[in-house]
Amino acid sequence: MLITILTVTSSALEITFTSPDSVHLNQEFEVSINADSTETHDVKIFVHNSEDQSIARSEYISEIFDDDWKDPWYYLKESFPDKKEYKIRVIESPDNGKICVRLRKTSTQTTSIECKPIEVKESSQSENTKQENNPDQYQTPDSEKSSEPSTPKENLENPQVQNPTTLSTLNNKILLNSQPGQSQEKEQTYTKQYNKRQVIIYSFLFFLVLIIILLALRKL
Repeated sequence: MLITILTVTSSALEITFTSPDSVHLNQEFEVSINADSTETHDVKIFVHNSEDQSIARSEYISEIFDDDWKDPWYYLKESFPDKKEYKIRVIESPDNGKICVRLRKTSTQTTSIECKPIEVKESSQSENTKQENNPDQYQTPDSEKSSEPSTPKENLENPQVQNPTTLSTLNNKILLNSQPGQSQEKEQTYTKQYNKRQVIIYSFLFFLVLIIILLALRKL
């Protein structure tokens, strides 16, 4: 008996694609695909949260845009290579996800797939809502605040409750602003100038009186 064994060899299609490493929930992003083939292929692009190679439909957590947002479980028929860029959005947020591109040669069952990890963050709208609800979480850390000590309002109103450091700081500021030594020197200078003026005025008056007396004695 002659047994003929036919060996069919095939090489898998080499697929490359570019997409963001992290995306926000419910916000669209672009995926650009390329492959070493010019033949027509059906396209499936999806994000899933499966922990193994067997990916169930319930583990698909994304949508693909083709005139409208559609379930990525179904292939886009005869799409590649006429179209190479696609819009995707994640509609559920997993802890760890993967984005996959699967190409199927049109009218056959021959498929090739390429996957890579992707991080899904909460939507920016949710982050803003969290920030509004928990403002303390987003405040500047104490280590980044000014190192200059602040003086509480109640301590200014009631000096008795101030700590020694605060009292010392306030006293130093008062002394620097008031500068009593300079004030005393100005007052002494002003007093000396005033006394000199008084002496000159009284001397001049005395001189006038003396002249008047001398003139009066001559007439006699």
